[in-house]
Amino acid sequence: MPESNTGSDPDSEVENNDSESIEEVDGFASVISKILHQDTGNKIPVLAKRKTAIMKEIESEKDEKKQFKRQRMERKEERDKHLVIPDHTTGDYERQLRRLATRGVIALFNAISKAKHETVLDSDTKEKKKTNKADTKPAPNVSSLTQGSVSKIISS
Repeated sequence: MPESNTGSDPDSEVENNDSESIEEVDGFASVISKILHQDTGNKIPVLAKRKTAIMKEIESEKDEKKQFKRQRMERKEERDKHLVIPDHTTGDYERQLRRLATRGVIALFNAISKAKHETVLDSDTKEKKKTNKADTKPAPNVSSLTQGSVSKIISS
């Protein structure tokens, strides 16, 4: 007895179920595709409007870090704007400056050493000559040295 194809065949039922599920998947994919490819223009998406307290706190911390970093970079640029990298054309000038600074530091240390030595000698002579109190000019105390007195000692 030949069977008529009325749709009661189990194979045809599987095909019908498969086609329905494919249509459902295709429908879902097309809806998702449509949503994802929508032009939002200047509209803010709904999820972007949602900010919790923690999200706001994290964002404010990020802003503070950015501001602190920007201020630090500005201070660094301000410090470094007058710095010049020496090159072969300024080598002689830099060497002269270094020599001058070395001579100045040596003169300063020699003046301090001389003042200390004079103070020690004066204190020794005072102890030895307590009986003889003639008008002698005491050497300046190291603690009482000022910039002007040091410059006078260096120039002499």
